[in-house]
Amino acid sequence: CYSPLAWVRNLEYFTIGYVIGTSMIVWTVLVVSGYCIAGLIEHGPKQPGTFYAVNDNTSKIWDMVGFAFYTFEGIGTVMPIIEKCHRDVDAEWTLKLALGSLWVMFTSFGLLTFYYFGPMPEDKSFVIELLDDNDKFVQLTKLLFCVNLVYSYPLAIYPTNQIIERAFYSSWPDSTKKTWVINFGRTFIIFSACFLSITFSNTLDHFLGVTGTAFGIPLILIIPTMMDYVVIA
Repeated sequence: CYSPLAWVRNLEYFTIGYVIGTSMIVWTVLVVSGYCIAGLIEHGPKQPGTFYAVNDNTSKIWDMVGFAFYTFEGIGTVMPIIEKCHRDVDAEWTLKLALGSLWVMFTSFGLLTFYYFGPMPEDKSFVIELLDDNDKFVQLTKLLFCVNLVYSYPLAIYPTNQIIERAFYSSWPDSTKKTWVINFGRTFIIFSACFLSITFSNTLDHFLGVTGTAFGIPLILIIPTMMDYVVIA
C-alpha cells in the first residue's frame, strides 16, 4: 500500500490523512501513558531502583543521540507545508507551538515510561512492545499505529523523492515515461527500506541510532548553517 501512496505528487491529498495520522500518534501516546500510570498506581515501578541509579553502561549512549535527531525527521516537510498553507494561517506561530508541544510531550513521555518500565530489555526496541499483547485494547492501538505509518510515509519521504528526482530527472521532458520511471524509483526506495528493516530487525535500535547520528547532524546542523551563510554572504 505504500507504493501507490508514494506516487502521489500533490501533498494536499494527504491533508485529512495527516490529521488522522497525527491523532493516532496522540492516541498511542495516551494509551501507553495511561498503561504506565495505571501500572504505577496499582503496582508501582517495575524496577524501582533504576530510575535514580547511575548507569555505568554507556554502550547505547550514541543510540540515544541518534534517536534524538529523529525528533527533527519532519523538518524537511515544513517548507512544503507552509507553502500550501492558506494566507491567513500564521505559519511561524504554528511552528513554534508545534515545537513547544513536542518538547513537552517527548520529555514527559520518556520520563514516565522509564520510571514505570525501567531500562529497555535487550530483545525489545520500542516501548510499545512492552505492553500486554493479549490485551485487545493494546492490539487496537498497535493496529492504529500501523495505519498512522501508512498516512505519514508519503509526507516523510517527500523531501527525499524531491531531491532524487531533481538530481536525475529535472532535464527530462514531461511524459508518461518520465512519470513511470519516477514511480519505479519511488517503489525501489520503499523496497530498499523494507529490505534494510528486515535485515537489521534484531538490531533496529542500533541501526536507527547510527543513521540518525550520521544523517541527522548534516540535515539539522550543517546544511542549514551553510545555506544561511550563503544567503547572508
